[in-house]
Amino acid sequence: MPGSDPQVAALVDELNASLAGYNKAIADATALLEGAKKAVEDVGGMAAIREDIERIDAIANQFGAFEAILQQRPADAAALLGEHAPALKEIEAFESKYAEFFKQNNADTAQIRRELQSARGTLDGVTQLKTQYREWVIDRASRQMEEAAMIIERGVAERRPAFFGENGGVTQQLRMSDDLVKLAVAIDAGSAMPLVEQLGALKAKGKQAGDALKAEIIAANLLPSDAYRGSDADALKAEAKRLWLERNPGDEVVHVAIPTPQWKRETKWTWFNDAFYFTDRSDLQAAVVFKAKSETGEPELHWYPVDITKDHQNGDALKFSPWVKEPLDQLTVHRRLLPDKLKH
Repeated sequence: MPGSDPQVAALVDELNASLAGYNKAIADATALLEGAKKAVEDVGGMAAIREDIERIDAIANQFGAFEAILQQRPADAAALLGEHAPALKEIEAFESKYAEFFKQNNADTAQIRRELQSARGTLDGVTQLKTQYREWVIDRASRQMEEAAMIIERGVAERRPAFFGENGGVTQQLRMSDDLVKLAVAIDAGSAMPLVEQLGALKAKGKQAGDALKAEIIAANLLPSDAYRGSDADALKAEAKRLWLERNPGDEVVHVAIPTPQWKRETKWTWFNDAFYFTDRSDLQAAVVFKAKSETGEPELHWYPVDITKDHQNGDALKFSPWVKEPLDQLTVHRRLLPDKLKH
């Protein structure tokens, strides 16, 4: 019979072996596909992966230009450093979440693996920059405060009240000093403590100098500028005034301005209550001017900011936040002016 032919039998065996190999390959491929499918399901599905990729990318992007921010915008750099440790914690949580998923080593894992590696590199780079720039920031803050001290002394010696105004040299120098000291603290609080003490003494010196020239400073102060020209300017001013009077019903408001020329939009992830939250908002600031009295009962005008926020995640909803009134002896002197400034 043909089946007894050795060649036929060998061919049958070969075919059976090939079929077995093919079936094993199918089984192995099926197992890989099932494993990949389960791995995707275990991390919440592809939609969750895409959402995580977007979140990881957004968090890391906040620190992408950190070195330039550190050099040019110390206040923003200090704020970012406040988010650095939480950002690292968040990335570590993602690394843990996807540890099993990465064992699949397929196309599905490639993008999020790259995003996590990139984010980790960016955040580790910030850690290195903190060490690299620590002494530079300390030195810059120290020199900034020395310059501020000289401006204060000059303002008193030359009787220059404008130096102590809202946009005067003393005010600006103290603001820059404060920003740099905050950055130094954010980098290394321990090594920045002498700067904190130095800044405290400098502010006291500035206040003392300002008090010496208080009458002249108040006389030189002008109304807040009205720089905003948006079509909603009148409505924004009216609402700022309404809310101010709601909180301070005894005040007589005589002027409302919006000194900031345009909305400032900021889109970022913010750490709050042990989690990152996405925010997309724009900010503007109004100034409400009202009648007041000096320490001796003489008529003055005082003004306070009202912060205005536009929430782009909530249909551009507006929120108005009037500042809380301070005792007269604590009110910044550049927010006090004489009533005749209303005529100018």
